[in-house]
Amino acid sequence: MVQQSVMGLHAGYLMIYVLLFCLMMALRILRVGKALARQGHHVSLGLLYRFTIEAGFLAAVTPGRVGEVVKIGFLKGAGVPFSRSLIIVLVERGYDAFFLMVTGGIGIFYFSAFYYRSAYSWAVAAAIALGLVIPAFFLLYRFVFPRMAKKLGPLMRRWVPAIVADHWSEIRVEFPSMFSRIFGVMTAYSLILVVVNIGQVYFLAKAFGMDIGFFYIGFAYAVATVVTLLPISVSGLGTREACYIFLLGLAGISPEAATLFSLFDGVIFTFAALFVMVLPIWFRKARYAA
Repeated sequence: MVQQSVMGLHAGYLMIYVLLFCLMMALRILRVGKALARQGHHVSLGLLYRFTIEAGFLAAVTPGRVGEVVKIGFLKGAGVPFSRSLIIVLVERGYDAFFLMVTGGIGIFYFSAFYYRSAYSWAVAAAIALGLVIPAFFLLYRFVFPRMAKKLGPLMRRWVPAIVADHWSEIRVEFPSMFSRIFGVMTAYSLILVVVNIGQVYFLAKAFGMDIGFFYIGFAYAVATVVTLLPISVSGLGTREACYIFLLGLAGISPEAATLFSLFDGVIFTFAALFVMVLPIWFRKARYAA
């Protein structure tokens, strides 16, 4: 069954999936580069490539958030002050988490309506998007983020590593103004990344021969990814597959196909692609070391 499914993958759709993955990584590189440029730091594309690819690979194969620490080291090595490096990394991860939570939240309501065979599932999803996402953005931009540094100051000084505590006064001063300067860039690129991510899983579903709509598979991806954040399994293995089995099962997809789809997108291809993309960095290091 597994061999037949893999051998039967549609090559054209699979190629589009791969190209969209590459586009996603390029957008992530450009997002950080543009955000840094808004602060007056013009970092080379080579270092931004390492920032995104090498750190992403380390995050995928190591426990904890090792990749995020490596990102801060890359930027600091390029002359970006520690406080700004930390803010850039935190804002980047914060945007990813925010859009994931919003899309996943809309998806939960969407599938609730779909599960009960409501004809208004799209209306429900649209109402949530307009009624929650836009106000949430306004509140975050206008009130939450600018005041976060001040409110969390005493707690952060007590619990964060010493190097962060030593730079806390700089972070507290720079965060509001820095965030306001990069808000537009980060928001625009993050919105495009959401569409590209959904496009990836959509064409992968097409490659597997699944007859599923663009937004259906997109919401399924978002909900399954949110579920993997629960600390009940290693790297979300098992929880992601169970979520896909249920959600894709509503559309008539077999458990075997849903499981293989989840493993291919969440584990097999991601690790393989990041490994291939990080090889040029390692070969270059080895050449200079020799």
